[in-house]
Amino acid sequence: MKENPQRILGFKIFQAKLSLFWERFWQASFWPMMIAGGSLLAVFSGLLGLLPPVVGLGLLVLAGLAFVYSCRWLIKLGWPSQAQALRRIETKSKLAHRPVTAWHDDLADPGGDAQTQAIWQVHRKRQQEQFSDLKTGVPRSNWMYLDPWAGRFTLAILLLVTLVLNGQNWRYELARLAGDASVKTAQSVTVDAWISPPTYTRKPPVLLTSEAFKKTLENGGDIIIPEGSKLKVRVNGVSQFSIVVSQPLENGQPGKELETISASPAKGTGPEKEAGFSEATVTLKRPVHIAVKYQNKTRNQWMLALIPDDAPVVEVVENLSITPTGGFAVPWKVSDDYGVSSLSGGLTLVKKPDSQKARPLEFEPPVFTASLPRLNPKKAKGRAFQDLTAHPWAGQQVELVMSAKDQAGQIGKSRKIVFKLPERDFSKPMARVLVEQRRMLVQNPDDRLKVVKSLAAFMAWPEGVLEKSGNYLGWRKVVTGLYRAKTRDQIKGSVEEMWKLALTIEDGDLSEARRKLEAARKALQKALKEGASPEKIAELTKNLKDALNEFMQAMARQMQQAQAKNQQQQNGLRQNGQEIRARDLQKMMENIENLAKSGANDAAQEMLSQLENILKNLQPALSQRPMAPQRTPPGARSLEELTEMMRKQQELMDKTFKMPDQKFGEQPGGKQPNSKDGDKQPGAKNGNQLVTQQDQLKNLLGKLMEQMEKNGLPAPRSLEQAKRAMRDASRALKNGQKGPALGMQGNAMQGLRKGAEAMAKDMMRGQGDEGNFGDHAESSDSPNDPLGRPMPRNGADFGPGQDMLPKEIEIMRARDILRALRSRSNDRQRPKIELDYLQRLLDGLF
Repeated sequence: MKENPQRILGFKIFQAKLSLFWERFWQASFWPMMIAGGSLLAVFSGLLGLLPPVVGLGLLVLAGLAFVYSCRWLIKLGWPSQAQALRRIETKSKLAHRPVTAWHDDLADPGGDAQTQAIWQVHRKRQQEQFSDLKTGVPRSNWMYLDPWAGRFTLAILLLVTLVLNGQNWRYELARLAGDASVKTAQSVTVDAWISPPTYTRKPPVLLTSEAFKKTLENGGDIIIPEGSKLKVRVNGVSQFSIVVSQPLENGQPGKELETISASPAKGTGPEKEAGFSEATVTLKRPVHIAVKYQNKTRNQWMLALIPDDAPVVEVVENLSITPTGGFAVPWKVSDDYGVSSLSGGLTLVKKPDSQKARPLEFEPPVFTASLPRLNPKKAKGRAFQDLTAHPWAGQQVELVMSAKDQAGQIGKSRKIVFKLPERDFSKPMARVLVEQRRMLVQNPDDRLKVVKSLAAFMAWPEGVLEKSGNYLGWRKVVTGLYRAKTRDQIKGSVEEMWKLALTIEDGDLSEARRKLEAARKALQKALKEGASPEKIAELTKNLKDALNEFMQAMARQMQQAQAKNQQQQNGLRQNGQEIRARDLQKMMENIENLAKSGANDAAQEMLSQLENILKNLQPALSQRPMAPQRTPPGARSLEELTEMMRKQQELMDKTFKMPDQKFGEQPGGKQPNSKDGDKQPGAKNGNQLVTQQDQLKNLLGKLMEQMEKNGLPAPRSLEQAKRAMRDASRALKNGQKGPALGMQGNAMQGLRKGAEAMAKDMMRGQGDEGNFGDHAESSDSPNDPLGRPMPRNGADFGPGQDMLPKEIEIMRARDILRALRSRSNDRQRPKIELDYLQRLLDGLF
């Protein structure tokens, strides 16, 4: 600062004084601004208008007085002094010993000697040297000390929002505060009307007051909506209006008035209700003419036609069939225009002509629920399996009615089916006695003492039989409880105890294991249907696995006991004559778990229903007659080998499908299989294994065909075609061509299947001369043909036998297809017609 320091210091002093004045003014204006802002917020938001005018005006006057009182500090404000400005400059510039103030000082004796004047000038020069970077500082607010909770920001935001939303109605708010209701809001009267179809119809809402829809009506379009839709009308700017619902005439004019619905204040807070917002809703259940009226005039009107929502249709399509365990299967078919939500069946007892004389025990009619293949299907069919052998009505004539319910709550019923409710066959004499006496007790409870005497007789004779069975205490408990029963409810309790004891005598711990398995299955099925969390589904799946293992162990123990008595050594279980092994059930459980983890709950439910069908018809694979020694002819042995070859070819296809798309042995860097390191790569190792397995399978087929020629059996031509397809598949695998390899393997499977069918037909034609062929033709009652496929049956055919589980390649293909559909449907840049088509595909799957 070498030139004119007085001018520069003067400017800095002015800046310092201005900053000091602004800080003092800002501090003094805090309370006036807070009071003014709060008052404006109360007025413009309508809060004061909610109070009586006297109270509102009184509060406003008090706020005005508080504002005036808080302004006293503003009145006392003065302009900062020179000394205060110099001190601010020295403080903000961080100068020690106050050089700016010292530079402005004067000598006490301006007319002193020359030496004093020289010393003074040197002193001022030294002070001036510190003026190189003088600062006055930016004005700072101290509101943070006055408002540590930052309420000023909340007030500012609320005031800004209120001014934006309701600032145009300030005249109305002030007039209402003064008690003048003649002033109206600045908002104009608008009518909004829209129709919301039921969610289950998947139809979009219709905005009746939109410009696009008005043009549609002008062009002669009709308003056709699903039955059960809701019409909502909202009028802004009018506090009262009404909707007149009339019967429509053919010329489109309103006919007989059906009802009038008055509007109610719209849901909201504060000014919304007071500003005249109101709404009314109409549920449309028939074609109507709608008119919106306010201020004694019809403002809007529409003619609405409805798409009827019919009740679901349910049919019992075939005769009921009885399962080996005493249950029954109901083949059903349902359909509904928007989807069936639930399907159930109910039974009622057919009264006998002489039933008026007897007074049988009354029990709750059994009701069961049938599992639908997917959620809310429009069309579906299946079988409902139910085991009611424990119900006291078992063995009597009943009426069955299937009921289907749609998402609108409508119920459709099937025709009545009269049949005899199946009862369980007990093999042990003591269990048969209990069930027979139980039936007598249900039909005539007045003969209770006769039943007691009959059961008590078995406790005395034959001597020792009941004690050796291990059920003496249970038998005695039933007899004692029935003897002491006085009321019908107590007799019902004895009926239930008799059934439990009969199951214990017949099955041991198998019945309890079956009950736990059924409870675990139902819990998992319910969780899948309701879309439970993955953690919950995983827990229930584990419970089902444990229950299935416990059930299999109990059934294995029962089979061992029966085998020890009958001296028959057959392993496995049978379901309608078809052998089911434990690994098949475990594989099905793994598939259910994988489908649930991948989010395919519908597919998991369907497979769970298949598991239910299998378990309800599962029984030990114990023959009822001794097996005579039989010889197995060469044709049967060849057919067995061919069947095993088909299984291995299918497994090879599954492995090929899992291989990566790049060439087997080819590395991402481009190395080929014949490179030095190629065989060390996992892809090369797996690819070479597949080639080796395919060649081995081709050689086995060649040896089989040679053996058939030696035995005088002509090899079908399709086997030669299968051999060539295996050779081509091996070449494709060597070249790393996954797609052609899968195609050739599929051709090989087709050739093997055709060859097996040809051999089976030859065996069936020669069966009259050769007799039965080992396991492929045990008797004329065998449920399978020589290929092991189910033969046509008169009753129900539960489970698909050996091919009851989908192949892994099929599951992976289904997942890939589903993933591709979802990916394409999420691509919004695709044509609308394609997106609609993809959405319909996904809606059909889920």
